[in-house]
Amino acid sequence: MSSRTRSSRSASASKPSKQQLRPALTESEDEGELSDQEQRTKARLSARHHDMVQHTDSSAEEDVDSDADDDRAGSHAAAAAGPSSAAAARGKQSSSKKRPAGVAFKDAVSLLPADLDEAMIKRTLQQLQPRNRMQKQALLQGYRAQFSHWRLLLRQHFSLLFYGFGSKQVLLEQFAQEKLTDGGVLACYGHQPGMSSKQLLQAVAGALTHRSCKGSSHSELLRLICAEPACRKLYVIVHNIDGPGLRGAEEQLWLSRLSQAPAVHLIASIDHVNAALLWDNRTAAAFKWLWLDVTSYAAYKAETSSALPILTSCKQSAAKRGAATVLSSLVSSAREVFKLLAGQQLEDPEAPGLSFPALLKLVRERFILNSEQALKSVLVEFKDHELIKLRMGPDGAEVMFVPMEPDVLRNALTEMEEGAAA
Repeated sequence: MSSRTRSSRSASASKPSKQQLRPALTESEDEGELSDQEQRTKARLSARHHDMVQHTDSSAEEDVDSDADDDRAGSHAAAAAGPSSAAAARGKQSSSKKRPAGVAFKDAVSLLPADLDEAMIKRTLQQLQPRNRMQKQALLQGYRAQFSHWRLLLRQHFSLLFYGFGSKQVLLEQFAQEKLTDGGVLACYGHQPGMSSKQLLQAVAGALTHRSCKGSSHSELLRLICAEPACRKLYVIVHNIDGPGLRGAEEQLWLSRLSQAPAVHLIASIDHVNAALLWDNRTAAAFKWLWLDVTSYAAYKAETSSALPILTSCKQSAAKRGAATVLSSLVSSAREVFKLLAGQQLEDPEAPGLSFPALLKLVRERFILNSEQALKSVLVEFKDHELIKLRMGPDGAEVMFVPMEPDVLRNALTEMEEGAAA
């Protein structure tokens, strides 16, 4: 056996690296002088090298070019070995062309047009023409034929829970206008930011007692509602009872107790895919839910009106969602500092923020804090809880601002004062 055959066997027995294979494959040899065994060995090494390059290369351009060179070398060696090896090599070449190695889409935003902004997205959505209008109207007509049955279920003291793809606000409003005429109707929107069970209880208590119930606790509000007789019918429609502010277990517990009031008939809708996980067996039994499928395929225009912009990378952190809880646990001086900073922001929403010297001056004028070090310690606590953030002002100085929408900020201040009073 020749020395060349022995070297080929040793190469096939051990797993060669890419650097060892490239000289052997680019070496110009006379194919006619090779024996059948040498040709099969060379074809095997070529196919193995092709697979290694296809799976290990990570850069897009350099490795794709090297794969093309290696594929050509592999096809020449496979052609010399026989027609079956050549066909396998051509199959691998075609698969590698369909799925080039090293190509990965890591950032989907980079694929969007450079001039794309929120205004363009809104204009495009408004220009879209509705489709299947006749079929959607037929669905709504079918649901309207069930209005009388739904009213009968409400009179049997069941709570109606509407689910299905598509907005349900128009359908429920039509149901209230046509059939719920023997009592009052109160509509609440759970998808709005800042909506909570306490606000809903205040609205229900105010509608039944015809007086303001602000400042009352959950228990007091529920006691006032349950004291009303059954003849004082009030139909409470909660659009999106699975909204962000109503998803907590405690929030749903208060709503379940509200549904048990004699004068209250609860109607709700859900849209979240995991909305059924909001209730355990006891809470769901307290609601006395009857699930009704009202798939309408209507656009979620009202539900998404308060949603964050599509291209804005704003994150709703747990500290922001629980701002009222954090503020109510702080000392009175820290709450006054936050109230002062929030008040300045609400008075002028277009202002970039408040600088530290300006805030220190206001704090000293109102006799909240006297020393600069005390104010710094309070601001550090605010930063830790993500109640305030820093950014550069127009003059290059660092200013502070509260990263909340005006409505959410007002609700946080109201709940902070109520929590402090309790």
